[in-house]
Amino acid sequence: MAGVNPSLKYQADSLMEVLTLIGAGTGICLMPADVISLPHPGTVFLPIKEKLDPIRFTAAWRRDNDRAVVDELITCFKDANKGV
Repeated sequence: MAGVNPSLKYQADSLMEVLTLIGAGTGICLMPADVISLPHPGTVFLPIKEKLDPIRFTAAWRRDNDRAVVDELITCFKDANKGV
């Protein structure tokens, strides 16, 4: 990866946590462009100039699911992949 050999020492559970770690000087991260709108003291954003391939996501859920939020998520995934 561009001559970089990352050393992974931290794991964050949210974008805000990632921004806090970066602001504290603990590393770097590839992030979606809309993150720039979040508070980020001590953090610098640089756009990636070359076009990257889209990232594919996968969803998994229990067969016996009865939660409406899971049904909504499944619908979103299906709608987003109609043209793929």
